Amino acid sequence: MADFVQANNQAQAQAQVQPIPVQTTNLCVVGIIGSSIYDRSEFANTSQGFLYTTMNYSNIPYFYDLLKGTKTTNEFKYLNILRYFTTPNSKIFFDFKCSGDCCSGAKFTDEELTKKTNQLIKLLLKKGANVVVGDHSMGALFNNWVPAHMGCSSPIEIKPETTSGLFRMFGNKKDFIESVHPTLNQIGDMSDNEKIQIDFSNMSGTLVYSINKNCPIPVKVISQGYPLFNPSNRMGREVLENNLANPTNPSNPQNHEEQKNLQPVQCEFSLFSAKIIVSSTHWCNLTEVKSEINEDKLKSQYTSAFGQNECNRIEQELNVIKSKGDKQEFQRYCSARVRDISSGSQFDK
Repeated sequence: MADFVQANNQAQAQAQVQPIPVQTTNLCVVGIIGSSIYDRSEFANTSQGFLYTTMNYSNIPYFYDLLKGTKTTNEFKYLNILRYFTTPNSKIFFDFKCSGDCCSGAKFTDEELTKKTNQLIKLLLKKGANVVVGDHSMGALFNNWVPAHMGCSSPIEIKPETTSGLFRMFGNKKDFIESVHPTLNQIGDMSDNEKIQIDFSNMSGTLVYSINKNCPIPVKVISQGYPLFNPSNRMGREVLENNLANPTNPSNPQNHEEQKNLQPVQCEFSLFSAKIIVSSTHWCNLTEVKSEINEDKLKSQYTSAFGQNECNRIEQELNVIKSKGDKQEFQRYCSARVRDISSGSQFDK
């Protein structure tokens, strides 16, 4: 029996190293997770050539050796990831999730794992795989950035203050669509306005960052935002004081946004052969899309994420809401479905 199991495992492993059938684009998203996961967002897609899988932070040293070629494996999960590195037209994203293993942005668990994580990130970028960090994983990366190792000073500076509670983000549709990240592409595609505006409910201790202007690496800011009148933190007080000193002209909402104390939310920059995508928010904390949502694009993206049957279900629910003529309920429902798509999980099903 043991021989049969071993032979079966070897046969399965050998089958998995065969190249993926070439699609227009093969997409692989790997979520790096740990203890006390704060960011539970995933990436959902039903198309052929797509893979979403996870590995633990504790597996990073092992996977680094596999990717470097100093170790081999017959484990299905790792072979399934590795084959994307040799498949034409592949897009690969390693999403380092915000979790307890990021130690509130101080490091990745301990000094040894932090060093190994930085080595893996550099190797991923050199092999053309994009790296995604957010909130505490963002802090753990850039607080431990070694210029001699990464070839430049850190393009991102983690600020000492944090935010929590209601937070408003906005950006241009064009910048979302042009981003390398598939979730940002989805948000841009579903927007019916050139200016996108989304509210989040940030968890306590959400990190704040700024762009290091002394770094030679150009950083593209995709979205910016501000906390909505939270006087319990310094940024909230500054926003409140600034607005009191500069009353808003209600007929000009553009001036209203420019008066805020803005901070970058999503940005990206190129390094080696790929990109690092940075976010201070989590899509699972999306509360409301304030800008208009294109219903046809929403249904199309929902089909791609969850399948035609699920799209048929939400289409029926949308028709019921539209028959009532309640625009606010329609917007709330569409916002919830955008959250489903962007976080890869179906809420309130």
